[in-house]
Amino acid sequence: MHKQHTRPTARVLSVIFVLALLALSTSLASAQPRTVTTSVTELAKLTASDGATGDEFGYSVSMSGDTVVVGAYTDEDNGDRCGSVYVFERDAGGSGNWEQAAKLTASDAAEDAFFGWSVSISGDTVVVGAHGADGKGAAYVFERDCGGVGNWGQTAKLSASDGAAGSGFGAAVSIVGDTVVVGAPGDDNSGSNFGSAYVFERDAGGAGTWGEVAKLAASDGIENDYLGRAVSVDGDVALVGAWGADHIGRAFLYERDAGGADRWGQVAKLTASDGGTWDLFGSSVSISSDTAVVGAYGDDDSGDMSGTAYLFEKPGSGWTNMNETAKLTATDSADSSNFGYSVSVSGAVVVVGSHGDGDNGTFSGSAYLFKKPAAGWDDMTETAKFTASDCAEQDYFAWSVATSGAHIVAGARQDDDNGEGSGSAYLFTHFTPAAWVYLPVVLRSAP
Repeated sequence: MHKQHTRPTARVLSVIFVLALLALSTSLASAQPRTVTTSVTELAKLTASDGATGDEFGYSVSMSGDTVVVGAYTDEDNGDRCGSVYVFERDAGGSGNWEQAAKLTASDAAEDAFFGWSVSISGDTVVVGAHGADGKGAAYVFERDCGGVGNWGQTAKLSASDGAAGSGFGAAVSIVGDTVVVGAPGDDNSGSNFGSAYVFERDAGGAGTWGEVAKLAASDGIENDYLGRAVSVDGDVALVGAWGADHIGRAFLYERDAGGADRWGQVAKLTASDGGTWDLFGSSVSISSDTAVVGAYGDDDSGDMSGTAYLFEKPGSGWTNMNETAKLTATDSADSSNFGYSVSVSGAVVVVGSHGDGDNGTFSGSAYLFKKPAAGWDDMTETAKFTASDCAEQDYFAWSVATSGAHIVAGARQDDDNGEGSGSAYLFTHFTPAAWVYLPVVLRSAP
């Protein structure tokens, strides 16, 4: 008896074809890790409901989930340069609109406080830096639903235990969960402008109290180091930038419990393998899990102040003094691009701001997206370049950037929709097509 042979159906053939396509795309990704195609789409333009000339809305930005925070440090509601911060949330009604939910000001707002110079959000908690407050600087903590549902109420004012005039406490802030890090680049307890950073934790010293648990300093600090110019915290690791008296710059990593319980000891010093004078390495920093990014907007590889950014990955044996895993650059970087003035990393995505880019006029600005290649991080140019739909000369787009999940927010502190220098911020989403997205189409077309 002869066996009966059946021919595969068109649907089966389609599945085989798609599986082959997936295998091919994976092979190509491994062979050419820099050819990822990513689409960046502008979702919304954010402006203050009461925006006015000179507010510089967008000087600082931060994002967590469906909430965006934007600083306007020169807003004058309570005096010259007292500052304010705006909170935007995705429309709870499901329309997808991003709407202003609150305007935050300090309970003791005063002139020249610069409230909003720095901002950071984690979940339902916002921290705002005001490096001019009280002459020494301060940071303010706000929480969602404090004082009523949907209300963002101030719950704490943070200051350094040894704060002094001119320390600049609050020039940089970062929060994750129950931990806040505040930079004080002008701190001079060890000498002129050595700089430092302070760690605060929720409930330290009592329920509901944000207590100072550590002061961070460089193991080899020098005068005019300005440690604390930039800070970032994730989990049990804090990253602090210091561009140094020689302006070559470096960054320091601190870990909770390193050297003892809650000691926050220094575990690594990060430097660029090709660092040079006036590179300003450490002027911006960001850390996410085992990936740290440090900006050096003064680097001159592609022209004076063209800028670069460096990426570091945690070795298997733990953080240690090391050179970079990768150097990130722009394909079209030029004089005064200031690429790396702002950086943000979330998982396998890095965003680098270049507010000096001139595609739409002098200092119109742009931002660059980098996605980790299948073969791992390597020296590379951008996956995508993007800017605002209405970007114009001297908008300084991407002066500040932040990324969370599939979203990016970028500040344009000199945009003039509400008057010269009123400022704005833009929200984007990014998407990388993959072969599998074609599977439903192929299957639907099969008989």
